[in-house]
Order: sequence, then C-alpha cells, then structure tokens
Amino acid sequence: MKYKIVVTTLRNENVAKSIAKNILEKKLAACVKIIPTIQSMFWWQNKIENENEVLMIFETKDFEKLKKELKKIHPYKTPQINSFDIEKANKDLLQHMAKGVEE
Repeated sequence: MKYKIVVTTLRNENVAKSIAKNILEKKLAACVKIIPTIQSMFWWQNKIENENEVLMIFETKDFEKLKKELKKIHPYKTPQINSFDIEKANKDLLQHMAKGVEE
C-alpha cells in the first residue's frame, strides 16, 4: 500500500478549514495541515500573477478518492492537486494513517 502526501492551494483559510473538515469526516485523509500564508507566483492567462494563498497538506493512502472529492469541492477552476509517495516514514505514523482513512 502506498501512502501519499497530497498538496493543494487556495485563497481563503476559512474555505481551507471547511475542505479539511469535509475530507476528514469522509475519512479520505488521516490528517490535514493548513499553512495560512504562502506567496505564489504563477502564469495565468498569459501573465504572471502574484497571490497570497493557503497551503493544504493531506496525509492519505487513497489519492484517487481524495482527488475526486477535492475536484468536486475546490473553488479553483484548475486546482493544483499533487501527490507524493511516502517512501520512508515513522511506522507509527503509517499505522495512524491506515486507521484514519477508510478502505
């Protein structure tokens, strides 16, 4: 089983908290971390944008279910939803993740 770290960004901390609660209640992630202020610079519609955003970090073992739900509830038209495999981790953390995410 592959455990994942999934990240996304959005503009509003209250929306991030609402999304985190939704994801946790559906047991699609064992933990969600919200980092309230990051600076993002990116290309959008042929120009460089500079925005304050909120970074969300999810710990999960089912990327596809999490991605599907995030795409439904995410306020961005084209949300960043990136997944990274956890290659090595504290065994206790992996057990916690296994219990916190439904099969």
